[in-house]
Amino acid sequence: MEDRSQPKYDRVKEVKEFDETRAGVKGLVDSGVTKVPRFLIHPPQNLLSSTTANIQFQVPVIDFDGFDHDFRRVQIVKEIREASKHGVSFKWSIMEFQTRL
Repeated sequence: MEDRSQPKYDRVKEVKEFDETRAGVKGLVDSGVTKVPRFLIHPPQNLLSSTTANIQFQVPVIDFDGFDHDFRRVQIVKEIREASKHGVSFKWSIMEFQTRL
């Protein structure tokens, strides 16, 4: 039997109303909201699936050792450029820079 004491939740309407404010999450915080809006809460079973949990990636490491030599500087720039290309498909790039003093 359906519980009619609570009005039916309309997530689409709530998201639309939120979008129309154009305030974003910062606007929520600035307004002093003390409770996370329901449309931002997702059931745990929707958060991780086995397909996303098994994704593996490698962060490119770029060593700046020898950057003060022209040949090595050109090589470092080339490595940064190559590492940045891989991020384009993911809309972001991550790389680690190292140097020894």
